[in-house]
Amino acid sequence: MIKKIGSYNDLTGKYRKSFYLKNVGMYRHPRFILANRRFNLTHLIEHGHTTRDGLSRTAAHPHWEETEQHMVREYERRLREELSE
Repeated sequence: MIKKIGSYNDLTGKYRKSFYLKNVGMYRHPRFILANRRFNLTHLIEHGHTTRDGLSRTAAHPHWEETEQHMVREYERRLREELSE
């Protein structure tokens, strides 16, 4: 979902393709977290960073936050739908 919703538009597409779900749960209790193979870029893109000259900053692209909010709303909607049946 973060590959589709996020506002960050990388030119090569390598950053978006590097997202994956990592199973950190135990047997019979799977629990997944969203991870990125290019983890060193995620914080810099999300919050912005100082440029090489040290005088200016790059723009922040909060793609994790907006995707998380969307997924929470979607989860709550589905949960209410299931409970109302």
